[in-house]
Amino acid sequence: DIHSHHSTPRHPQSMFVELLLAVVGGALVFILYVRWSLQRTLHAGNASTPKHSALAELVNPPGWPLLGHLPSYANALFKSGYIHDLHAEHGEVLLLRFLGFPLILTCRPEHVRLFFTQHLRDAPFVESMSKVFGAGSILLQEGDAWRLKRNLLNQGFQKSFMRDRVLECVREVEARLAARLFARLRLESVSDVSSTSSSSPSSASSSSSSTPMVTPSSCVIRMDSEFVQLTTAVIGLTTMDHSFHYLDEDQPKTEPVKDEYLPLFAEIIAETGRMFSNPLRPLTSPLTQLSFRAALRRVRSFLDDQIQARLDQPQRDRTDVLGILIDALIQDKITREELVDNLWTFVFAGADTTAHTMAYCLYYIASNPDVEKKLLQEINEVFDSPSASEQEQDGASPLTFEQVNHLSYLRCIILESLRLRPIAVGSSRMIPAGSTLFTKTPLEKDCVALVHYYAVHLNPDHWDNPERFDPDRHLPERASKRHSYAFVPFGGGPHICVGQTMALLEARFVLANFYWRGFRARLVPGHTYTSVDHCTMKEQHDMPLLISRE
Repeated sequence: DIHSHHSTPRHPQSMFVELLLAVVGGALVFILYVRWSLQRTLHAGNASTPKHSALAELVNPPGWPLLGHLPSYANALFKSGYIHDLHAEHGEVLLLRFLGFPLILTCRPEHVRLFFTQHLRDAPFVESMSKVFGAGSILLQEGDAWRLKRNLLNQGFQKSFMRDRVLECVREVEARLAARLFARLRLESVSDVSSTSSSSPSSASSSSSSTPMVTPSSCVIRMDSEFVQLTTAVIGLTTMDHSFHYLDEDQPKTEPVKDEYLPLFAEIIAETGRMFSNPLRPLTSPLTQLSFRAALRRVRSFLDDQIQARLDQPQRDRTDVLGILIDALIQDKITREELVDNLWTFVFAGADTTAHTMAYCLYYIASNPDVEKKLLQEINEVFDSPSASEQEQDGASPLTFEQVNHLSYLRCIILESLRLRPIAVGSSRMIPAGSTLFTKTPLEKDCVALVHYYAVHLNPDHWDNPERFDPDRHLPERASKRHSYAFVPFGGGPHICVGQTMALLEARFVLANFYWRGFRARLVPGHTYTSVDHCTMKEQHDMPLLISRE
């Protein structure tokens, strides 16, 4: 009878064996994928496990059997101190291994100089940047193609452009930042007065006869987020006359700026950092990767629309970066795709780098009262008036281009912040077979080398008491005595960051006016400030600071 038939029950031991085989099989597949990813990332497609006898000369910190340093590195992703601690414990030049594949680490300024001045090939995972920026980006160009784009962008950073265009954009945007900060403080003051009045027994009888005085207060503001909105507006205005709604009058001053592209920029920047740090990212986070690609498509479509809108104008603006690039497009010097690639590169690079630097400056100034006192003295000397009047509190700043250039101590503060918290994390190169750059014996095969700027900037052979915040290190008489590649916040050599002058101008103008308008920043009691590395180094919680006005 078919209905009375019972199947033989499976033995628990056989089920366990099947489960064990499935787990082992899955683990093997995962390990093979990891090896393939590392092979592509660290050894440019060489299918055999590299065995460099020359690399035996290098110090190899203790690692795991077979896995090498992979578990330690994966556990320390985005923690800037990991590589620095390795150098501090084991030396300037180290060898790490990931499932047998080698990676050389160095923090010697002499090696940094060769990275930037010699024609060493970029490491394979740097070449994968084309997925983010496009193959035509200046970041990925060499030879004549790089020189053409560099010359075009250099036109956008001439002194006249910085004085007449960039500074005026920064002036307009900084005034909006001041208005936003004042609005937040007024809101906090009103909230304090309201709560005090409602809790007072006599408040009901007195409220009708008199209005409570609104006194200056303080509130916690995530200054990194505020600065990112500001710097994105500046880069948008200077490149394509678009502020991403930062200057719109209908934007609430006490809330984050509402613009559809700001969260897309944040998503792309964060995910790009994770991709560069973790070659397994496509496997471990497929849904995030889909969202990342969709965000990239939307941003590039937006930039292409901006290009078309400018092309459709009868009288095109030729004074900003987009105008310069469009002239090159019309003259057939670059393609439409290359124009989008480089416009996106420029927006990406300027959207948050300067913001993180300014946020760290406020952090270090708040942590060092003597530095703040000296800075306030300089600001009082440079400005025509020692502090903003009531009418100037949230109006346009009177600071001129020449006055900005006289803020020498503030410049030292910015540079010292960049030393301790470099915005760009590092650089990598493919060291060719036969090289004796790191070893006495020539390398048998190509090998990737990585320099981590944080470790370079804290190298005790080139910096006294390297973890102490000391802006005076960057005074001309002291800076001239150190190795020129011991401090590389903007890179170096021919490929040095094209926007460094603009970044320093913007940071000095915004920070000087922050203090001139009477704002002060203090550390939030009980908050632990932690730095994380993505594409850039930033405070993990967007730098919450206690903002007040004196």
